[in-house]
Parts: sequence; C-alpha cells; structure tokens
Amino acid sequence: MIKNLHFSARAALTLLFAVLTMEVWAETKTAYAVLTDNNDGEGTKTLTFKCEVHDLGTNEWDVSKTSGEPWSSQRNTITKVVFESSFADARPQNCESWFIFCQNLTTIEGIEYLNTCEVTNMSHMFNGCTKLTSLDVSNFDTRQVKAMFSMFCHCHQLTNLDLSNFDTSEVTNMSMMFMNCHQLTNLDLSNFDTGKVTTMLQMFKGSENLACLAISKGFKVAGSTTTTTMLDGCTALKQGKLILMGTDVPNIEQDIFGIFTDGTLITNLTKEQLGITGTATPYTWKGGTFKSVGGVSVQYLDENGETKTADNALPITAACTTLPGGWYYVESNVNLNHTLTFSGDAKLILSDGCKMVVENTNGHAISGDDNLTIYGQGGETEGGLTATGGPNGNGIFAKDAITINGGHVEATSIGNGHERDITINGGQVKVFGQDGIHSYNKIILGWNKATDYIYATIYNAIDSPVKTAAGKRFIAYNAASEDDISASRVIGDATNETTLDTDQLNDIAGKTLRPLDSYYLAVPTGTVVTGKTEVDGTTPKPDFTIDGKPYYIFKYGDTPAFTLADYGQDGVEVSGLPIDMAVTDRVPTIEFQMRNDDVNITSKFYNTAVKYMDWDDTQKKLVEKTTFVNEENPEYSTKVYILTGGGATTLRDDW
Repeated sequence: MIKNLHFSARAALTLLFAVLTMEVWAETKTAYAVLTDNNDGEGTKTLTFKCEVHDLGTNEWDVSKTSGEPWSSQRNTITKVVFESSFADARPQNCESWFIFCQNLTTIEGIEYLNTCEVTNMSHMFNGCTKLTSLDVSNFDTRQVKAMFSMFCHCHQLTNLDLSNFDTSEVTNMSMMFMNCHQLTNLDLSNFDTGKVTTMLQMFKGSENLACLAISKGFKVAGSTTTTTMLDGCTALKQGKLILMGTDVPNIEQDIFGIFTDGTLITNLTKEQLGITGTATPYTWKGGTFKSVGGVSVQYLDENGETKTADNALPITAACTTLPGGWYYVESNVNLNHTLTFSGDAKLILSDGCKMVVENTNGHAISGDDNLTIYGQGGETEGGLTATGGPNGNGIFAKDAITINGGHVEATSIGNGHERDITINGGQVKVFGQDGIHSYNKIILGWNKATDYIYATIYNAIDSPVKTAAGKRFIAYNAASEDDISASRVIGDATNETTLDTDQLNDIAGKTLRPLDSYYLAVPTGTVVTGKTEVDGTTPKPDFTIDGKPYYIFKYGDTPAFTLADYGQDGVEVSGLPIDMAVTDRVPTIEFQMRNDDVNITSKFYNTAVKYMDWDDTQKKLVEKTTFVNEENPEYSTKVYILTGGGATTLRDDW
C-alpha cells in the first residue's frame, strides 16, 4: 500500500509537470511584421518580420494568414526589409501585395528565413519595388502557389532573377509577371511548368532590355491561354536569343514569338524535331523569325591563354540534366539543384560575368563520363562555377582527364577515375572540401595570368606525382586574403617541370598558391629598396614574407636599385634580368641564381665604380676605395663581374 502511494505521488508530480509544460508551449508564437524608424532624420523606416511569443502593439501586424499590406499607408517610407532568423518558424499562407509599391525599398535582408512552403498566392508581392536592384528568391518553395500575377511587375532596377528553383506546376495566372522589368537582360524559365496557366497577358510587356529568354519542354501554351501583348515592347528580343534545351519540344499551340524578327534560336533539338522545314534562312518557328537554329560561336582562352573560338556551342540552363559530349557555355547566372552529367568528352566555357552553381546533396555535382575541360574568357569579371557535391560524391568528377584552363572554379572536391591527369593550367581554383584534389594519375599545377591562384585542402595523386608545370613557380601564401603577405615557401622552377616532395605537399595544403611570374629579392633588415610601392612614404611594402623575412618581386624589365648601407656599397645594377637574389644578413655577399638560358655574352653582368673595403697597411685599418672609372671612355672602366649560377665554370683573372 505504501509502495502504491509512493508511485501515485510520483505519477501526480509527473502529470503536474506535464500540464505546466503544456501550458508554457501553449503560448502560441505569432508571425508578425513591425515597422520602426531608422532615425536618419529623413523619416525612413525598416519593416522587420519576426516569429515569437508576442502581443502586437502599434505598427505591428500579424502576417500568418492575411493578404495585402496593412502597412500600406506608410509604404513609401520603407527603405529596408529584414527577415529575422526567428521568422523561419513562420508558415505564412498568403504573400499577396506584401511589398506592393514600396517605391523606396532598396534592401531586403534575411529573405532565406522566409519559408513559403504553404503560400498559395504571390501576386503583386514585389510589384512596384522600383528601386530594388537585387532580389534573392532562389530558396522560395512555390509548390503550392496558384497565382503569380504581377509578382515582379515594375521592378525597374532588377538586373537578375534566379528562378531555377521555382515549381510552377500549380500556377494558373502569370499575367504581367515580369512587366516593365526594364533592366532584366536574361530570364531562364527552363524549369517552368506552365501546363495549368490560363493567362499570360502582358507577361513580359515593356521589358525592353530582355535579350535572352530560355524555356524547355515544360513551357506549354494552350490554344485557349490568354497571351495578348505577351512580349510587346521587348525590343531587345527582336534580334535576341531564344534558348530551348531539352529532350522534347514544348507544346506551344500559339505563335507567341512574333517579337523575334531577326533572332537566334539556340537549341540542341534538330530542325526536324522542331518542325522547321527547308534549308534556306531565315527560319520561322512559333511566329518568330530566326537567322540561325542550333549552336553558336563562343570565344574562350585555351591552355596557353590564347583566344580561340568554339563553334556550335550550347548553353547550360537550369533544366539541363544529362548532356552529350561537345562544347557548352554559361549564358547567364544559372542554378542547378541536381547532378549535371556529361556523357561524352565535354568542354565548358564559363562566360565572363556569368556564374553557374551546381549542387547535389547526394553524389557528384558535375559528373563526366569522359574528359572534362573548363575554360574562361579572361575578362575583368571572370565567369564562375561553384560545384557542391554530397557526402558520396565530388564537386567535379570525370572518369578520364580533368583540365581547368580558366574561370573562377570552386568545388568541394575534384577527382577522376581512370589513370588520367588532373591539370590546372589557369584560372582561380578553390577546392575547399576535405578530399581536396585527388587523382589516380598526375596532378599538374600551372597558371596563365598573374591573377590566377590555386587553393586546395589536400593534393593526393595516388601512386603518382604532384607537379608544377614547366616554367611555373608559385608562392604559397598562408592566407587567402591578398592583404596577408606571409608565406611558407616558393615552389616550382623558372624553366623546368618539378615534382613536389611530401614535405612540400604537406606545406602547401590549405595554402593559396599565387603565381611568381618574375624574379624576387630577399634583403636583410635595414636595406633600402627603391622601385617598389612605399607603405608610409619611406618603407617599401614586401610582396611576401617567409619566416618574417621580406621578399620583393620585380617584373621582367624593371630596374630595381637597392643600397646596402652597412656594407659601404652604393648599389647593384640589375638591368631587369630574371634573377633570384638573396642577401645574407651579415656577410657583404650578393648571390645570384640564374637560369642557364639567361646567360649570354651580350647581357651586362657587371658593375662599375664599385665601392669596396681594402686594407691600408700604412694606417693599419680598412679604408673605403672605388674601382677605377674612366670618365672620358667609360667602356675602359674597371668592370666588376657578377657571379651567377649559370654560364662559364672557369673564370678568368678579373674583378
């Protein structure tokens, strides 16, 4: 009986605790927006979205289910929108007109915390945000959305929209969706499924700079779909590009592309598949007139940094999954949330100003069944590729050789299968995953431009060497930032290919390898160096340091002058030779290490009027002297020759 009483008391306490806990959790979180002053003296405000246990006050609104913008009377004061991390717990059901006519809105932060998985209406969501220059909707879950009417209408300053993650299979209304988006130049709608859309009225109207439109088999237009003035005013499309990549022709039952009067239809589909008859240009398709149908010519930089042209190249769009071998290029910013597979020998051009992101949570991001070669175009804004593989795959994988000749390439790992090399000839390459760069054959590191670099967490050539390419040297900087000049070593050779040993490989892992495209000078503390940028008006800034010792890089053709004040020597005339120069701290000796092919009888490897210390037996001390100088005939002055690492091995009797 006592035992049962004890159990009952314990059970009662447990039940009481559970009830109290339930009461605490019963306090429902509220998804709300609050408008606050920016206190900038101009009356501007910030609209912040939160989700927490909260009693609404002044200028605070519940946004969990309501549509429209209850802050509409103050919308012209809103310059900034912030979604706090707590808002990730919210599940709004209607985003209609949230930011409509917020004409002074310039910034949206934390939009990744907006979970739209239950939203059914996004009409007018950003309509009239005329000053908004960027908008990230790549994480939007649109599977439940039925209306996108005027969603981005009058977004005059938007230059890019990543819609690659949009699922539009339930959408029925796309009227005026992109109307008057004056700065949009490219739209990739290749992931769009418009099978349920009944109206595309004025969908792109007035977007006069839209010059490239990408679609695929999911872009269906029924005969009953309203398409009135769908592309009116899209003047750049008259001579623009219509991209159609995929395995099937979309079911378009209307001639909607009449705006194309001298366009280019870029597609991997044949004319026969498209229903285009005849061989004479121009070609017509769905109301449009096109001067060419198929691939296009695209420039790239080859492995030597020379400009070449690829013919019949095809663009990568968000809908691409498996592609045959051939030439491909990135037309605009594109995101792929699945593996991109090349079934043959593939060559990918990263177009300047464009970025491709490929992410796969389980397996390779990019997978090649043959060789894979990546090129850049060498412009001021290098084209980019970010490839993120899952735990069971690489960022970039190919069964045969992988070659990177340019572009800005980031990957979780780079690996290949067969006994073929992984070669980096150029580009800005960052491999940040734990597997780094791994190959069953050689890994060869090189560069083409001074702005190139290589970073990898590890270099693993299984049973094969890791090498620097012939004539390519690198400085292994400790940090990725160019402001941090500390380095661990210089690798490579100015003439030959070199094999890196285990110590070198361990040392450069996790370091940033930047090109050393000239000669460098190591000087002791207190040495005056001219010809380099000065930090504070007097002290030249070193290009890198190793163990705290400063090194200066001089380009071919430079004539740096440096004075060893402690040694009584006025200077050494280098005359722009490709020299690695090292000066010891205490001994007045200058060592030159020079390639054999740089040594010839016409080069000047001497100085004149050289000061030196000599013993004066009369004074019983060292005195300063200067080698003989013939003022009238300088060629007869005493020449003090420089000892080099190459050239003659037997020296004549001379200075």
